[in-house]
Amino acid sequence: MASNEPIRTLVLSAQADVTQQVQQIFADEPTFRFQFTTSTERALQILAQSRVDVILVDDLLNDGTPLDSVRSLARSFPQ
Repeated sequence: MASNEPIRTLVLSAQADVTQQVQQIFADEPTFRFQFTTSTERALQILAQSRVDVILVDDLLNDGTPLDSVRSLARSFPQ
């Protein structure tokens, strides 16, 4: 990743207030480019279609535990 490229960050959270807080905190920060999703299945689709540098996983999800989600993502995209 070149230093002038944004850090592509995927946020996996079922809580609207968490996504809003992340957006507010980083609103004026051009270093990050965010994608948000509420499900592990959609996160897998995003990872299949685009490069992501960082994944933030909330502790409350609609489709399993955070650890289950991380394991699923790591299994599907080990790099």
